[in-house]
Amino acid sequence: MNRYIDAISKEWPQRKDIALQEYSTGKCVTYQQLDCLIAYIQNYLTLHGLQKGDHIILMGNSSIQWCATFLAASLLGITIVPISPKTSQEDTECLFKH
Repeated sequence: MNRYIDAISKEWPQRKDIALQEYSTGKCVTYQQLDCLIAYIQNYLTLHGLQKGDHIILMGNSSIQWCATFLAASLLGITIVPISPKTSQEDTECLFKH
């Protein structure tokens, strides 16, 4: 995992090519933009008290925001449980309890 963290922290801010593209919308972000988005989300998560070892449920479609949130939380050492927006309310509540 360290080589990925090194790549993100050292290489991504310098790159200007496309990092991600949403298939359905065609929206693109560069590595620089993705790096800024990840830093913003990490700050948000930290300000709200999340830290290494915590668990979160991440619901959403495959979007740039979802990917950036997944990376931001992972890099903070937060465990992510990804679920589909189609998951029933009952199943989601069960995940929250456990």
